[in-house]
Amino acid sequence: MATTEYTRRELFEAARDHLGQPAAEALMAVTIPANTDLATRQDLELLRAALLVELERLRREAADHRAETTAELAKLTTGIEKLRSELYRWFLPAVAAVVGVVGYVTG
Repeated sequence: MATTEYTRRELFEAARDHLGQPAAEALMAVTIPANTDLATRQDLELLRAALLVELERLRREAADHRAETTAELAKLTTGIEKLRSELYRWFLPAVAAVVGVVGYVTG
């Protein structure tokens, strides 16, 4: 039987008539209000299972992103090392040559 506000009010009045006002109020305080949705243990277990599946999916996705990030970092590190090598091979000798020319011209 579905509980409505009308049936809750009837219960309160009957309890008040037989048990007194304080007992009736205490009874209503522990009675579920009308039209209240409650989760069952099965509902909670289904939700728990769904959350565990989603958590595992997110863990796999995070691991994939971590692997991709590690691979990209390795590529960037290699690129930086190549640029550093080019810098030492071309730029520094060019600077030395310019310094030598400036020294020759001003010397």
